Amino acid sequence: MCRETGISRAQFDRYLDGKALPGTENTRKLCAYFDISEKQLFTPPNPEAGGVPAAGMPAAMLDLLSDRPLPPLPEGIYFTYFNVPSRPNLVMRSATFIFKRDRVMAFRRVTGRRGGPGGAWSRSQGNHYGLVTSSLNWIYFTAFNRRHVGEPSLIAAGWAGYAEPTLVGTTIVLTESGPETGTAIIRPASVSYRAREAIAAVGVYKITDPSLDPVVVDLLGGLRAA
Repeated sequence: MCRETGISRAQFDRYLDGKALPGTENTRKLCAYFDISEKQLFTPPNPEAGGVPAAGMPAAMLDLLSDRPLPPLPEGIYFTYFNVPSRPNLVMRSATFIFKRDRVMAFRRVTGRRGGPGGAWSRSQGNHYGLVTSSLNWIYFTAFNRRHVGEPSLIAAGWAGYAEPTLVGTTIVLTESGPETGTAIIRPASVSYRAREAIAAVGVYKITDPSLDPVVVDLLGGLRAA
């Protein structure tokens, strides 16, 4: 494949390891090689490949979840913002892809560290796959990280009263010293974002960074003041 596309093996290994994302030209070559669209290239695997939570799920659990109405969230690309424990001047932005699989709603959330806009992509710190469920006006994002120790994660969020469509809630984050709670804000990405661009925007930013969503900055400022 590397010979036919002209992509070096070393560079392709970086893609496989999550250390880099293909640029525009290499994305075009990969899509042409596999005869797929760019959206397909960056979309999570299908259920038959075992790459989403519904695959391999016990039938009884799937039946239980399928009896619930699907959460009121359109499929698409979202950004999830987390406050950084002990660093109130920082915020982490993650890319979240929400999609329907089988009879449930699933998601993939990609997190990582980056120097900010224009900085180089670094190895992803999180590649969470999980399910989106809802109950009593709350929406739950429950997942397992497919990197590192496979730690679970949970976000419980509700609709913000004045900034819809925006979810604001609490997350449980695993740190070196143990689990910590924090704030999570989930907002749809602009319709102009492609999957590759959303993943490239993942990283830790200063709260004053002009590229951050002003609604998120306002919400985080209000939560800190409270």
